[in-house]
Order: sequence, then C-alpha cells, then structure tokens
Amino acid sequence: DTRIGASTAGRRPMYDL
Repeated sequence: DTRIGASTAGRRPMYDL
C-alpha cells in the first residue's frame, strides 16, 4: 500500500507525520 505522506515498511503503512 503506497499512500501519500506515508512510508511503507514491509506491508505495514507507517505514517510519517
């Protein structure tokens, strides 16, 4: 899952706020 403003670590979306 590639979302804007979010770094995907493996398959867990880690939001970098």
